[in-house]
Amino acid sequence: MSLLHDLRYSARTLLKSPGFVITVTLILALGIGANTTIFSVVNAVLMRPLPYEAPDRIVMIWETNQSQAVPRSIVSPANFLDWKQQSDVFDHLAAFRFWYYTVTGGGDPERYQGARVSADFFPLLGIKPEFGRNFGLEEEEVGRDHVVLLSYALWQRRFGSTRVSSDTR
Repeated sequence: MSLLHDLRYSARTLLKSPGFVITVTLILALGIGANTTIFSVVNAVLMRPLPYEAPDRIVMIWETNQSQAVPRSIVSPANFLDWKQQSDVFDHLAAFRFWYYTVTGGGDPERYQGARVSADFFPLLGIKPEFGRNFGLEEEEVGRDHVVLLSYALWQRRFGSTRVSSDTR
């Protein structure tokens, strides 16, 4: 009986000050929304493992450019090749660099962000293409490096899910 009396009293008091009720409700809604957003980001970025084979064994190595005070500089190709030949610490070494590409033909030209990667990049991550094949070591040679792997979404949207033989170079 006391609980019912307390609830009635609380309801009467809150109805006398609707501005306070609206303010408290908005503050609670913002707080709950912010906490939900932060938890979702933390959960996706920090708590879930990366969607790769053995994600706890993947590391990224940077060069430090001391002359320009750049702590995370792009590794030069010559240094990467030296590291790859001389490393006995890592099972595999692969290189990548973000790059922009313009796709022409069969419609308006479109600009995409992609990456230039070494042949070991996808096998290192344990990623296999849905169709076709990964890059071969011979495609790291100048003049033989005009090979591309497309995302599934781009393949469907831009190329109409049309398969092209991997022998056409």
